[in-house]
Amino acid sequence: MLRKKFFLINLSLFPCLMVHASNNQVTENDEKVLQEAEQNITESGLNKQKVKAIQKQQLKKSIKKDSSGVWKNKVLLGFNSASGNSFKQSISSNLQFQYTQKRVQTNFGWAYGYGKDEDGNVNERNSSYNVSLKYLINQKWFVNNEASYVSDSFDSYYRTAQILIGPGYRAIDDGEFYLDFIVGPGWRYQKPNLNEDGLDSGVRRENTNEPVAFQQLNFKWQILKKTSINFKLLAVEGSSNNAYTANIGLTNAITDNLALSISNDYTYNTNILPTYSHYDNKVNVQIQYLF
Repeated sequence: MLRKKFFLINLSLFPCLMVHASNNQVTENDEKVLQEAEQNITESGLNKQKVKAIQKQQLKKSIKKDSSGVWKNKVLLGFNSASGNSFKQSISSNLQFQYTQKRVQTNFGWAYGYGKDEDGNVNERNSSYNVSLKYLINQKWFVNNEASYVSDSFDSYYRTAQILIGPGYRAIDDGEFYLDFIVGPGWRYQKPNLNEDGLDSGVRRENTNEPVAFQQLNFKWQILKKTSINFKLLAVEGSSNNAYTANIGLTNAITDNLALSISNDYTYNTNILPTYSHYDNKVNVQIQYLF
């Protein structure tokens, strides 16, 4: 009777161990426990063919689960404050979708900003779209393709479209720290805003349709279980203008699905109109909900 109970206990270990095996993350301790369990099962009267059949069945279930893909979606709503060439406040919203399946990660984002001045006149109205596709070559190298489109009624450009494609290298990814680098070519198209009101960024109002080169750095630090810091540095260089953007953000989880997000965007443009500043700054305070 004691041997039979021991056999049942060890058989229950197989589903957990096989999940590790399917991800190629079996530790030496896991292998030792697996060998001991297999030995005890064999001694209890179950032949090795039956043991292998159980293992194969659990492995198929794990692979099927992994190949179904994972969704990570969130919506953000909050307040935006701009300074530099313009001083104004607006409501900001953001919707983001992420789908990961095996080696491919797809992201889609939509953001909208709207605001009025003290006299009740609209002084902020913009929307932006972003789509990216990341393909993992191995644990360190990947290829990143990204396309973005911005429509802004109160900027130097009514329309801005940009495509950036390049290889990336993941230098650190240990659960606490994450760091990667991306470089490559791209293309930039901009339609100028010819209204006098559309000079918030101070960038020269010229037609832009040109190749560009870019460099990007992404960093994340999980300070505490519910608190993380994100940093992104993007440099896009072309014949009409070089734009350097630094974004730093702090996210603190309130519940499993709710979090407070604070971020700061700092942009430097090289080619600007006279009397305007090279610098623009935006602060975002938002409530984030995961679904």
